[in-house]
Amino acid sequence: SDTSSAAAAKRAACARGGANASEPRPGQCACTTRNVFFARGVEGLIVAFEHAYASSEQSGSLSGVCTHPACGETPADAKVKCAKHPLDTKLTYPNGTTVSFPAGQAIEMPLREYVALAGARLDDLNYDAAVDLRDRRADAAPAAPRYPHYRTTG
Repeated sequence: SDTSSAAAAKRAACARGGANASEPRPGQCACTTRNVFFARGVEGLIVAFEHAYASSEQSGSLSGVCTHPACGETPADAKVKCAKHPLDTKLTYPNGTTVSFPAGQAIEMPLREYVALAGARLDDLNYDAAVDLRDRRADAAPAAPRYPHYRTTG
């Protein structure tokens, strides 16, 4: 552990900022803080992803990427790679409604739509999460333990 006055000053500055000072390796210091933030309106957050497929030789060695449009659907001079076997995507909600994404674009929707696809709501209780810490004490355990919402646990 570095006992120099410069290292002591750094540790003191770290502590004044509400952080923890540590020495992960000899001669190296770290100043760490941890915070939990709950974003408001997270259900409107746009989540996008790309996906692909590849098959074995037995099924024709086919492959595709959702961001590659079908060949023939893009101008010949376009610098976009096209797909002989395009990857169109269709998502089906628990109620049977569908949404389609044609080849050439990533899947992009607000978080509320992904949650709906899972048949859940962010305000539902998450019974797979641990019981509220306040309910773990033997002297404070209520008749019905409290569980957190998906909104705060994921």
